[in-house]
Amino acid sequence: MNVVALVAAVLLAGAPAQVVHPDGRVGQFRIGVTTKAQLLAALGAPRKTVAVTNKAGARVGVRLDYSCGAGCDTVYSFREPAGRLTDFASASRAFRTEHGAHVGMTSLLAAELEGKPAVKACGTGKAIHVRRDATHDFALAVLGGRVTILAYLGPSSTYGKAFC
Repeated sequence: MNVVALVAAVLLAGAPAQVVHPDGRVGQFRIGVTTKAQLLAALGAPRKTVAVTNKAGARVGVRLDYSCGAGCDTVYSFREPAGRLTDFASASRAFRTEHGAHVGMTSLLAAELEGKPAVKACGTGKAIHVRRDATHDFALAVLGGRVTILAYLGPSSTYGKAFC
């Protein structure tokens, strides 16, 4: 492990986890409220910015990708023209649910903590839906018996139906 990675690991280990709540709070941010400018002011420039387009090819939003380590991204999505946070997804262990479920834990433990079963999702994966209604889908994506992504899709999601 190089020195930079070691320092990052030590700093992250001591940092408190950011909690993602069913009501749309994601750490210091909030789905439908936080603006792109506010997020950029708090987090700085993203590693990558990706335009989101509709089926006709028109730009409808943007995704800001922040690196959380090797092979790990945390993504914040904004729909235009409002520019408010619509979605959040992360493969980082730095985020957890109110009940403590997080990326890396077994799906059995996460389901027990959330009091919800892991159910079939798109493809070969499963999902534990912390909140799922007509306008919100807050879920833990599961693959190979482990939580791999924590995601919150809001009312104006740029993803459509990510968990099917």
